[in-house]
Parts: sequence; structure tokens; C-alpha cells
Amino acid sequence: MLCKCKWRNYRTGSEGTKTMLDKQQHAGMQTSSGIAHSREYSCNPPEKRPVEAIILAAGRGSRLCSITAKLPKCLVEVGNRCLIEHQLNMLANAGIDQVTVVGGYCADQVKAQLRGRAELIFNPVWSQTNSLFSLWLCRERVRSPFVVMNCDVLAHPEILQRLLDRGGPAFTYDASSGADEEHMKVEIEAGALRAMSKSLPAHRSDGENIGILYFDEPVGQNLFREAEKALEVGGRNMWMAAAVERVAKKHDLAAIDVANLPWIEIDYPEDLQEARQVIWPELCARPRKIFHDQEMAENGKSTAVEAQAL
Repeated sequence: MLCKCKWRNYRTGSEGTKTMLDKQQHAGMQTSSGIAHSREYSCNPPEKRPVEAIILAAGRGSRLCSITAKLPKCLVEVGNRCLIEHQLNMLANAGIDQVTVVGGYCADQVKAQLRGRAELIFNPVWSQTNSLFSLWLCRERVRSPFVVMNCDVLAHPEILQRLLDRGGPAFTYDASSGADEEHMKVEIEAGALRAMSKSLPAHRSDGENIGILYFDEPVGQNLFREAEKALEVGGRNMWMAAAVERVAKKHDLAAIDVANLPWIEIDYPEDLQEARQVIWPELCARPRKIFHDQEMAENGKSTAVEAQAL
């Protein structure tokens, strides 16, 4: 029986033990658990990239039921840290420290949690809009190449690294997923995106969009323009995928399959349970880096601290 999490590499046996699915792994990159365990240490901070990031975090996450009754989805905790903190740490360890977060539901709580690590844009109509409108709100703020991600994704840091290393407009997807009605399905042609939609017919689906994408400056600005056009045509309650699909008709968005790495999109209580019991323990086994904490450096201290990428 497959786990309900979006990481499809493992099959759970009758006694709860894990056995590998018959999938080809990247040579030299994986151990028996599917993650490289060699530890990498450095006394220097990660090199800063001329890249910004957008985290879309305006929604309540009503499908999590009582869990988000008084707490926004991005502040739900996994491994004693909230989701948005995991994402900010992952971005920082990739050298990205200019981050814009679009908040809405319980925005004051989100801003307090950011603690100056990111700028907050408030979506005043968060309850009547979706991720497309939240993305569009960033059009004047973000002018550089940027990564955009949904706030409900917990992912292995190598997923972001592979995206950035690609060197051009790209998105990450899981080729072993994409069969469920709720999945944001993708169709790939010649290594690039052809279509992205939840309503994509199953026979055309090549996998599931993870929700972590990269756009260089010209294509990113085109994304904002296409978002505006999509809003004019279809109204505010549309997914960001509507604009991404429009962009893909004009520009190649490289498809990066990360099916061999753990990740999960947390929509339902069972997803949250899976994130805490399956995905998070596996992420804890990944390599960690040592670098100088930015805040300590600003205070004139040079003590190196061990920091997790998530």
C-alpha cells in the first residue's frame, strides 16, 4: 500500500516497515534510504545568489479543519518548526535571503513569525482569491530572477538546489505522482512543460507539480503579465498554474523530476501526520552545513553555529 504522502519511493509493508519501490535511483547519490548521508561542513555562509523568493501563504488551509481554526496553514508545525520557517531556512542555505511572503488569513501571526527575515505583502481579499491573485500582488516588489513556492510544501533541500542549478526557467515535479484528482498535474514534452492543471486528463499526466518553480527576470515579468491576463479572463479565484501554463506556451520551462527525493504537500490532516511521521524523520538524516549566523555576524560575533537547511 502506497503512503499517502507525495513521496512515492517507499512502499509500506504489512508490519509498517519500509521497502523500496522498483525505481531507478541516481547513481552515486543515494543510500538505501534514498538520501545521501555524507556530511558536508563549511565555516563560511552560503554564497548569496542574485535571486529572490516568493512564498504564497495567504490561505487558511480549511481542509486541515480545526488545526487551522486560529492558525494559518504556514504556521503549522512539523519537527518543532512551522512550515514557513522550514522554507526560509531552506532558501537561506541556498543563498537566497530576499524573500517576499504573501499573507492573508491571520497575517499578523505570519508577520510576527517572520521576525524580519522576509517582507510581508497583505492580500486583503484572501478569502475570495487564490494563489494567482497572491502572485500578482508581487509584481511591483519582485524584479529579479525568483523562486516561487507554496507555503504548504515540506521538501528535501536538494529539490531547490536542483532547480537553481538548472540555470534557467524551470519547475520541479514528481513523475511517480499525479493520478489523484487533487494533484496539480503536468504534461511534459521534450523536457519542458506543455500543460499544468488539476483537470488534466489522467492519460496526459506525466506527474505532479511540486509547487517550487524558478523564473529568470524576463520570463518572471512575463509571468506577472500573464497572471494579470488570466485574472481578467477567469476572475480572482484561480491557481497560479493558470499563469504558468500561459507562460509555457511562449517560453520553455524545463521539467525537473525529483521523484527520488522526499517531499509532501500538506492539504489534509492525514498529510500532516505523514509529514511528521514519515517525511520529517527522513529529512533529519540529510547532510547539514555549518555557517555563520547572519544575526550574530551583524552583532559583531564570529561564532559558527550549526544550522539546518529545513
